Amino acid sequence: MLAGLNHLYFSSFQFKGLHRFVGKIHLVPDRRAERLDFVFALDPVTAGIEMERLVDETVSLVEVHMPVVDTAPSRRRLGLRHQTWEPTTALENAGD
Repeated sequence: MLAGLNHLYFSSFQFKGLHRFVGKIHLVPDRRAERLDFVFALDPVTAGIEMERLVDETVSLVEVHMPVVDTAPSRRRLGLRHQTWEPTTALENAGD
């Protein structure tokens, strides 16, 4: 999303050079590369919350700098939480 916003080409192999790539872009959330590195040291729940913040900031940049892009589908998914899966009694007793 940031590559498109900044009119740059990006492919997944460039993750190895993330800091160099982020250095080329001018529209980016504050400390994007450092925050991405930091996420890997966090527990999964906190990491998910931080990633959601980064996505929210990125979507906000798109809304400001490319207002013709419909960000509503992305906005609807931000903050969405799935229920923890629990087996039902019927499934637990199915093997009896």
